[in-house]
Amino acid sequence: MEKEQYLEVYRHSLAHILAKAVIELYGKEVQYAIGPQIADGFYYDFTFPEGVTVTSDDFAKIENKMHEIIKRREDWRREEISKADAAKMFSAQKFKAEIIDELADDETITIYYTGDDYVDLCRGPHVDNSQELMGAAFEIRSVSGAYWRGDENKDSLTRIYAYAFPDKAALKAHKQLIKEALERDHKKLGRELDLFMFDHTAPGMPYWLPRGWKLFNSLLSYWREVHERHGYMEISAPVISKRELWVTSGHWDHYKDGMFVIPGENEEDSELPDSYQGIHEQAALIQGAAYKDKPGGHYPQKGKIRRAQRSFQSAAFQAGRCTYTCDRGADRRRDTRYHVDSDGAL
Repeated sequence: MEKEQYLEVYRHSLAHILAKAVIELYGKEVQYAIGPQIADGFYYDFTFPEGVTVTSDDFAKIENKMHEIIKRREDWRREEISKADAAKMFSAQKFKAEIIDELADDETITIYYTGDDYVDLCRGPHVDNSQELMGAAFEIRSVSGAYWRGDENKDSLTRIYAYAFPDKAALKAHKQLIKEALERDHKKLGRELDLFMFDHTAPGMPYWLPRGWKLFNSLLSYWREVHERHGYMEISAPVISKRELWVTSGHWDHYKDGMFVIPGENEEDSELPDSYQGIHEQAALIQGAAYKDKPGGHYPQKGKIRRAQRSFQSAAFQAGRCTYTCDRGADRRRDTRYHVDSDGAL
C-alpha cells in the first residue's frame, strides 16, 4: 500500500473510532453525519442531545475513550446491503437517512462495522482490525461549528477536528510547524509591528498605520517597477460596472452570489468579483485592434478584491501579496497575460 493511501485509510478509520467514542460517551441520541480524512488528520460532524456541548475540556476524555476502543482489538467488517435495508438500519440517524434517500433504488450500499456495536455508512476502505491503529499518533485539536452540507439554512453541527500521523515523532513535528506558522501569522505580526489594525466596524479589512502604509507603498512601487521593466502597462477600471459586462464575461451566471449587487434605476449594477477578466474583455471591445497591438497585450491592474460573503467566511486578509494570474491563449489575443493585484495585503 502506498504511503498516501495508508494515511487515508488509517485517518479515515480513526474518524470512525472518534464517532464510536463520542457515542459511547454521550449516548445513542448523538447524530453522526460525516467523518472524512483531511490533509493532517480527520474530522467528524455531530449533533448532540439538548444541553450537551463539547469544549476543549472534553478533548482528553474523548482521546482516552478512543485509545480504549483501539485496545479492544475489534474486527472491522464490510457488508453490502440494499437501499431499503440501509434506510431501515439508519432510520434514527437523520443525516445518514438523507444520504441514503438520495441514492438510486438499485444502489449497492456498503457499511462498515467496528466491533458489533458501531456501524457506519461508508465506501471505505478501512483497516481490518483496530489493533492496526495502535501505533498511530492522534490528538484532538479543535472543535467548531459547521452547517450540514455547508448550507446555513440546514442543521448546525459540531465538528471535531483531530491531527493524525503514523507516529508520535511525525505528530510532534507537525505541531511544531503549526506553532511556527502561528508565530508568523500576519494578524499577530501586523499588530506587534504597528503595521495595521482591525476593528469590528470593518470586519476583515485593515486600517493601515503609518509604518504599514509606507511599507505597502514601497512594495507597490517595486511591483510597478518590475511590471514596467517587462513591458506591462498599468490600467485602472471602474469599481462598479453594469450587469451587461458580467453577463458577457460569464461572471453573472457563475458568480452572482459572490458579487455585491446594487439595484440601479434601470438595471442592476454590481461591484467587481474576484476575477477581472471581464474588464480586459471590455477593454478589447472598446479599443479593438489598438488593444491587441500593444506590446504583448500586457495590462496589469492593481485593485481591491471584493466578495459578498458571511463574516465566518472571512479570514482577515491573506498573508502575502496576492497576484492572480490568468494565462489565456485566445485566438484573437495569443499569449496575453492578465495580472490583477489585490491590495488588501502585504
